[in-house]
Amino acid sequence: MAKHEIPNFPFACPHALDLPPEFAAMREDGGIGRIKLWDGQVAWLVTGFEEARIVLGHPGTSADSVKPGYPHISAARRVSDQGDRSFIRLDDPAHSRIRRMLTKHFTVARAESLRPVIRGIADTVITTMLTGPQPAELKSQFATPLITRTLCHFFGAPFEDESFFNEHQERRLKLSASPEDVEASTRALIEYVDGLVSAKLTSPGDDLISALIEDQLRPGHITRDELTLTLRIVLGAGHETTASTILMGTLALLMHQDQAEALRQNTNLMPAAVEEILRFVGTFRNSTPNRVALDDIEVGEVTIRAGEGIIVSPAAVNRDGRKFGRPDEFDISRGDRSHLAFGFGIHQCLGQNIARVELEEGLSALLGRVPGLRLAVDPAEITLKDHLLATPETLPVCWG
Repeated sequence: MAKHEIPNFPFACPHALDLPPEFAAMREDGGIGRIKLWDGQVAWLVTGFEEARIVLGHPGTSADSVKPGYPHISAARRVSDQGDRSFIRLDDPAHSRIRRMLTKHFTVARAESLRPVIRGIADTVITTMLTGPQPAELKSQFATPLITRTLCHFFGAPFEDESFFNEHQERRLKLSASPEDVEASTRALIEYVDGLVSAKLTSPGDDLISALIEDQLRPGHITRDELTLTLRIVLGAGHETTASTILMGTLALLMHQDQAEALRQNTNLMPAAVEEILRFVGTFRNSTPNRVALDDIEVGEVTIRAGEGIIVSPAAVNRDGRKFGRPDEFDISRGDRSHLAFGFGIHQCLGQNIARVELEEGLSALLGRVPGLRLAVDPAEITLKDHLLATPETLPVCWG
């Protein structure tokens, strides 16, 4: 690519675990550069670690997806981004007002209290998978049901609703989906969550929705619409992201069988392994978090002008050799939690403590209960979906 050319974004990936070479080229050229989006908009792409921290922590950038200049990476994503007026698309003080209402439900202690539940769900899902034929498809037979059922438990939703939720969430994240399909699925999910709120108003339980109704809705701290939108985004944000990370993490381990075996022999290594998976696999490559500059801001040697869009790629940022030694090597002994897989600044992922427990318990159960787990196809055959997240089209595995 010539120096003066502005590349089209998103970039293609040569292999599921390899990042596009354009990321490395841009990092070498200062960690930030111009990209062209589907609608002709020219935005900034951040691929450097320190540059990302500047953008995500800067008061002169906005997460509001309806502001002029906010970058959307497809027509479908524009509908999704602009239709989502939950707290993650708001700036302070509106963002912090709602986030504070949720914080106590996502603490380390709350995540740890869910560990036995998640472990039990993982065992049930694996037992079902082991009784079926080989090869098994790991997304539909393990990762998705594990995460969906965990979320159903946390929110107080029936397990029987998991297929409905999976279908509409998958449609919303497909980059080439029609705007009409995305809008219809978003509306269906909002109506579904609103129905859960109605049910909990008359029959509360020991779950997140019931707690927020009692603590926030009934006293008038939040409106019914705000609560429904907040619950919809929290439910969605914790779904496909964690399932995709489990799949990509499993792929990384199966392509590094020595490290998978080390985990089987010593489960105390799992927390460090999860941090390396979060850093290495690059689930967030194409988009998120996105920002638009409210003022002119300096990022490295670049001036981003007010009104210009900015996309931060955590996948690229977490392979920055200025921050991480041997950045393109997968090493579960690295033990570095300073990655930006969960973002940075006031919008840092609220559910990261629960996600870590899901990853630890899911991968521990998978490696511990499925002897000889291995890929059932050549790694070169594994391709990524047309998707907001880096997630395999299919991940067939066998064992024994």
